[in-house]
Amino acid sequence: MRYFQRQTLETTIQNQLLAKTTTNFGSLTENQRNEIVSKLLLSQKQLCAYCECMISLSVHHIEHFEEQHDATTKVFDYENLVLSCEGERNPATKPEPHTTKIYRKDNISCGHRKTKVQHGKIEIDYTLLLNPTKNVSALFSYLDGIIEPSNTCSIDEEKQVRYTINRLNLDAHRIENNRINEIMLIQDELDNLTEMQQKTYIQSLLDETQDNLNPYFSTIKDNFGFMLRV
Repeated sequence: MRYFQRQTLETTIQNQLLAKTTTNFGSLTENQRNEIVSKLLLSQKQLCAYCECMISLSVHHIEHFEEQHDATTKVFDYENLVLSCEGERNPATKPEPHTTKIYRKDNISCGHRKTKVQHGKIEIDYTLLLNPTKNVSALFSYLDGIIEPSNTCSIDEEKQVRYTINRLNLDAHRIENNRINEIMLIQDELDNLTEMQQKTYIQSLLDETQDNLNPYFSTIKDNFGFMLRV
């Protein structure tokens, strides 16, 4: 979960959102939706706010950090919006084989997993759920592709991290496998480079000034960032 700061909305669109008197998020105009999505894509550098997989204009959904039914006054609050991946909610093929359906349901993650429908109707505890816009990146560890509380966490912070991982299913096999595969692909590249080339390569992957970051950026940073410190 990589910390990001939202790009500012165009003033006219921001004023339109502030003037909304409905709680129906579907009432967004095309221009309003496009502005929100484009600015969040820039802010998040095309990574899902939660699992850090790649998202795009066509593959994402606008996610309310505080669910719409929990915070009706924040339905159009830009500060409450992030972009999330689709998190395996929808089947890739229809009809869906039974075994595939079971695997997919076990691997639903991120915004679609957060809802109380996915947790036996248990409400979200927002005192425990960590927000990627609150600079909580250092609380997570991704060594070897396994997401866990970092060794800098206090007891209370560890409780928040574990709750967040569980609520968003950030340790789903699908996501864990993707993180491990990313590590393996990078290691394969490094094996063919000189020491100087390796450092340059890792620098390019961890350059946060880029418009688009590599998927699973935090995993790359935790597993290869040490190469930039030597």
